[in-house]
Amino acid sequence: MLESIPIDRIEKVELIEASVMKGGDGRGGIVNIKLRPADDGFSGSLSTKPSTYNFKEINDSRNSVNINYKRKKFIWIANSSFNTTDNSWGYNMRKDFRATGNPIMVEEEQETDNHYRVSGNSLGFIYTPNEYTRLTVAASYSYSSFTKGMRRNMTERHSETNEIFSQIGILGSDFQRSSPNYGLGVNFYQQFRKSSSHYLNTSVYVSAYNDHLYGDYSERHSSHSTATADSLYSERSDIRMSKTPTLYFTAYYNTPLANNLNWSINYVFDGNFNRKTLTERYSNEALLLPKSQNSNHHSAYNYLSSNLTYFNEHWRLTGGICLEDKAIEGRFLYFTENTKSYAEQLLHKNYFRVIPSATARYAFNWEHSISLTLANTWEYPDFEQLKDFIDKSINYQWTTGNPNLKPSPNYSAFLNYEISKDNWNFSPSLFVKHQADIVSSIPIQIDPLTRLLYPVNIAQQTNIGLNLSTDFRVKKIGVSFYSSFYYTQFSIRDGLLFDDIDISNAYTKSHAINGYAYCNLSYRIKTVKLAAELDYWNTGADFNGTSNDYMTLSVNASRNFFKNRLFVNVGVQNLLRSLSANTTYSEDLGIVTETELLGYYNQPMFNISLRYNFRYGSRRTDKVQGMRYF
Repeated sequence: MLESIPIDRIEKVELIEASVMKGGDGRGGIVNIKLRPADDGFSGSLSTKPSTYNFKEINDSRNSVNINYKRKKFIWIANSSFNTTDNSWGYNMRKDFRATGNPIMVEEEQETDNHYRVSGNSLGFIYTPNEYTRLTVAASYSYSSFTKGMRRNMTERHSETNEIFSQIGILGSDFQRSSPNYGLGVNFYQQFRKSSSHYLNTSVYVSAYNDHLYGDYSERHSSHSTATADSLYSERSDIRMSKTPTLYFTAYYNTPLANNLNWSINYVFDGNFNRKTLTERYSNEALLLPKSQNSNHHSAYNYLSSNLTYFNEHWRLTGGICLEDKAIEGRFLYFTENTKSYAEQLLHKNYFRVIPSATARYAFNWEHSISLTLANTWEYPDFEQLKDFIDKSINYQWTTGNPNLKPSPNYSAFLNYEISKDNWNFSPSLFVKHQADIVSSIPIQIDPLTRLLYPVNIAQQTNIGLNLSTDFRVKKIGVSFYSSFYYTQFSIRDGLLFDDIDISNAYTKSHAINGYAYCNLSYRIKTVKLAAELDYWNTGADFNGTSNDYMTLSVNASRNFFKNRLFVNVGVQNLLRSLSANTTYSEDLGIVTETELLGYYNQPMFNISLRYNFRYGSRRTDKVQGMRYF
């Protein structure tokens, strides 16, 4: 995308520094490329990216069309996209119930074929009366369909004698779902500017949309509880969602207080109002009350931060304080199996936090600098996580919420060193991160074939590690390298109970080495750019399990044609992935689970990407949609 921008269209390039990032390491920022105004008239772009695993069919494709028409201060927009995905995957799973009276083993195999179709369309305009004011209005309509065919076998047996207790063989399972939705979004941006360092930026976004999901699910059992059976089970689901409206507002004020002193204040409001969800499920046209429910809720997030920055030739010191508030209010209406009637859960939660942050940076000269950043962020429960009843919508895997969930704090410290030369740069970073009250959905086994996921504040963890990044260029060769490896210590909270089960005794304190690294190599031969990226992921470990190491490689070649109007890229991704198995190991409440994933996860994918810009291309309008969460 950057290479397709004509150099004569660029007016200037701005670096917008983010001296204290929320929860970050203080090294981030924004590169803003400002383009000169384009002439009036029609413009647009066409793009397509078909991909395949086997060269016999298109397994994935991304296609889009953008048409825009500029007339003085208006740009009229029409966007359309159509994406498809066809893949097959499966898994082999083994569970050992070691905490039960009889040693029980459950073996499960599944094969799945997935087919997705998604189309999106939007119409709108951008009105720019001057360089400080912008109004965007867009309406969107999208339609998605999803079809899944599944075959699954579950067998419960005695671990020592191999005696079969029960077995479910799902010979054919099909699920079809379609979801049309539509929305309208309005975004207004205004800047009040006295100078490059004294200004006020404001932005407000309002959107509303409706979403309707409906589909059919069926499965045929070959046997159950060792008795031969040929039973057909089917469901039909009907889910209606509305989100009216969503309001997002932000204001940022920056002003110098003295020659070497700067002050800024930032406010963000993010609210969802009257969000309704109605779910109805039927089996053979009979309403399934245990799987039917509806909800209605509001949420409001307020964020107010203020930063004071002192700077001179060598030092830059920033200290900040943030007031963060999240409120959730709503209602669940669900069916209770015991009383054969509907029950109501009213919910009202408010989370308020005072959050400090600080960054100190010392520049030895234009090439060398060192900085220290201290940051604190919070993760808050969402509406669905706070419900107090069991949702049995998914067979064999039920879910519930926990109204007593607490927010989870993150504390971090980064010590960075940076050296930057004309053709290379290097930056090591030492960091410490600590997270408390980690929320995780622990599995409670109802019976060997059915489990319940229950979220709790279960653990805390500390990461101590090193980041390394470097970029250098030698003639036509460019190399980028980044890595992050860290030691992790986990600790499970004592006294965790669920239905008189002592959860805390089922886990032990653990530790692991986690991390990843990637290297990107590029080489230009005349007008052709060759690039390769190698990624390595070390063992991913948390308090109850691990996943295996693996490596992937992607290679591609790209070239521009017709004076940068046509961009062509040919490549292959996910090479080397099949060299290692895709496995996970976990232990929860005395249940040991080993899983291996099969299918497209491990297969290389070949693709060709084409993008053609006529006249001025999309004029940056190809991402404009009528819904914020499109």
